[in-house]
Amino acid sequence: MNNVVIVNLDRNGPDRHAFSPERMIDLSPTAVSYWDRDLQCRFANRACRDWFGVDPEILVGCALEDVVDILQLGAHFALVDAALQGEHRSIVKSFHEGLARRDGFVQYVPDVRGHLVSGLLIQVSPTPPVSRLVRFKH
Repeated sequence: MNNVVIVNLDRNGPDRHAFSPERMIDLSPTAVSYWDRDLQCRFANRACRDWFGVDPEILVGCALEDVVDILQLGAHFALVDAALQGEHRSIVKSFHEGLARRDGFVQYVPDVRGHLVSGLLIQVSPTPPVSRLVRFKH
Protein backbone atom coordinates (compact mmCIF):
# COMPACT_ATOMS: atom_id res chain seq x y z
CA MET A 1 0.00 0.00 0.00
CA ASN A 2 1.30 3.47 -0.89
CA ASN A 3 1.61 6.10 1.78
CA VAL A 4 0.20 9.50 0.99
CA VAL A 5 1.85 12.50 2.57
CA ILE A 6 0.13 15.87 2.57
CA VAL A 7 2.46 18.79 3.08
CA ASN A 8 1.38 22.27 4.02
CA LEU A 9 3.26 24.50 1.56
CA ASP A 10 3.36 27.55 3.79
CA ARG A 11 5.63 29.98 1.90
CA ASN A 12 6.45 31.76 5.17
CA GLY A 13 6.96 28.66 7.28
CA PRO A 14 10.21 27.02 8.40
CA ASP A 15 10.30 24.75 5.30
CA ARG A 16 9.85 27.58 2.77
CA HIS A 17 13.31 26.98 1.23
CA ALA A 18 12.74 23.23 0.92
CA PHE A 19 9.88 23.85 -1.53
CA SER A 20 11.17 26.77 -3.58
CA PRO A 21 10.45 26.69 -7.33
CA GLU A 22 14.21 26.66 -7.97
CA ARG A 23 14.61 23.52 -5.84
CA MET A 24 11.73 21.78 -7.61
CA ILE A 25 13.24 22.57 -11.02
CA ASP A 26 16.65 21.40 -9.81
CA LEU A 27 15.19 18.04 -8.75
CA SER A 28 13.61 17.43 -12.15
CA PRO A 29 15.13 14.91 -14.59
CA THR A 30 14.33 17.44 -17.32
CA ALA A 31 17.24 19.68 -18.32
CA VAL A 32 16.02 23.27 -18.12
CA SER A 33 17.97 26.29 -19.30
CA TYR A 34 16.92 29.88 -19.93
CA TRP A 35 18.56 31.94 -22.67
CA ASP A 36 17.98 35.66 -23.01
CA ARG A 37 17.30 37.46 -26.29
CA ASP A 38 21.06 37.66 -26.96
CA LEU A 39 21.31 33.89 -26.38
CA GLN A 40 23.25 34.19 -23.13
CA CYS A 41 22.45 31.48 -20.57
CA ARG A 42 20.82 32.97 -17.48
CA PHE A 43 19.74 29.75 -15.73
CA ALA A 44 20.50 26.03 -15.94
CA ASN A 45 19.37 23.29 -13.59
CA ARG A 46 21.31 20.25 -12.33
CA ALA A 47 19.84 17.93 -14.97
CA CYS A 48 21.97 19.77 -17.55
CA ARG A 49 24.93 17.93 -16.02
CA ASP A 50 23.19 14.58 -16.61
CA TRP A 51 22.12 15.38 -20.17
CA PHE A 52 25.16 17.30 -21.42
CA GLY A 53 27.97 16.56 -18.97
CA VAL A 54 28.28 20.26 -18.12
CA ASP A 55 27.80 21.77 -14.69
CA PRO A 56 25.01 24.36 -14.71
CA GLU A 57 27.35 26.88 -13.09
CA ILE A 58 29.54 26.68 -16.21
CA LEU A 59 26.60 27.18 -18.60
CA VAL A 60 25.29 30.30 -16.87
CA GLY A 61 26.84 33.32 -18.56
CA CYS A 62 27.87 31.41 -21.70
CA ALA A 63 26.69 32.27 -25.19
CA LEU A 64 24.67 29.50 -26.86
CA GLU A 65 27.00 29.53 -29.88
CA ASP A 66 29.96 28.77 -27.57
CA VAL A 67 28.37 25.68 -26.02
CA VAL A 68 26.09 24.44 -28.80
CA ASP A 69 28.42 21.53 -29.65
CA ILE A 70 28.58 20.45 -26.01
CA LEU A 71 24.79 20.64 -25.81
CA GLN A 72 24.51 18.66 -29.09
CA LEU A 73 21.97 21.16 -30.43
CA GLY A 74 23.95 22.55 -33.38
CA ALA A 75 21.41 21.62 -36.04
CA HIS A 76 18.63 23.28 -34.06
CA PHE A 77 19.38 26.97 -34.64
CA ALA A 78 16.30 27.21 -36.88
CA LEU A 79 14.21 26.08 -33.88
CA VAL A 80 15.94 28.62 -31.65
CA ASP A 81 15.24 31.34 -34.22
CA ALA A 82 11.58 30.29 -34.39
CA ALA A 83 11.31 30.51 -30.59
CA LEU A 84 12.83 33.98 -30.68
CA GLN A 85 10.05 34.88 -33.12
CA GLY A 86 7.48 33.69 -30.56
CA GLU A 87 6.85 30.17 -31.89
CA HIS A 88 6.98 27.12 -29.60
CA ARG A 89 9.01 24.35 -31.29
CA SER A 90 9.83 20.79 -30.27
CA ILE A 91 11.71 17.78 -31.60
CA VAL A 92 12.76 14.31 -30.46
CA LYS A 93 16.53 13.97 -30.60
CA SER A 94 19.12 11.33 -29.78
CA PHE A 95 21.89 12.41 -27.43
CA HIS A 96 25.19 10.52 -27.40
CA GLU A 97 27.75 10.20 -24.66
CA GLY A 98 30.50 7.81 -25.68
CA LEU A 99 28.74 4.65 -26.85
CA ALA A 100 25.59 5.39 -24.86
CA ARG A 101 22.56 6.94 -26.52
CA ARG A 102 19.32 8.23 -25.11
CA ASP A 103 16.43 10.04 -26.67
CA GLY A 104 15.14 13.35 -25.42
CA PHE A 105 12.12 15.47 -26.16
CA VAL A 106 13.57 18.95 -26.77
CA GLN A 107 11.32 21.99 -26.46
CA TYR A 108 12.12 25.57 -27.37
CA VAL A 109 9.65 27.72 -25.47
CA PRO A 110 9.56 31.47 -26.15
CA ASP A 111 9.40 33.84 -23.19
CA VAL A 112 6.79 36.26 -24.51
CA ARG A 113 6.14 39.36 -22.43
CA GLY A 114 3.47 41.52 -23.95
CA HIS A 115 4.38 41.57 -27.63
CA LEU A 116 8.11 41.06 -27.13
CA VAL A 117 10.12 37.85 -26.85
CA SER A 118 12.59 38.27 -23.98
CA GLY A 119 14.33 34.93 -24.43
CA LEU A 120 13.61 31.25 -24.53
CA LEU A 121 13.50 28.19 -22.35
CA ILE A 122 15.20 25.09 -23.70
CA GLN A 123 14.15 21.91 -21.96
CA VAL A 124 15.12 18.32 -22.64
CA SER A 125 12.88 15.63 -21.15
CA PRO A 126 13.49 11.90 -21.09
CA THR A 127 11.38 9.96 -23.57
CA PRO A 128 10.27 6.41 -22.82
CA PRO A 129 11.23 3.68 -25.29
CA VAL A 130 8.74 3.28 -28.15
CA SER A 131 7.80 -0.18 -26.87
CA ARG A 132 6.56 1.42 -23.64
CA LEU A 133 4.63 4.08 -25.55
CA VAL A 134 2.83 1.45 -27.61
CA ARG A 135 2.06 -0.65 -24.54
CA PHE A 136 0.52 2.32 -22.68
CA LYS A 137 -1.53 3.25 -25.70
CA HIS A 138 -3.73 0.14 -25.44
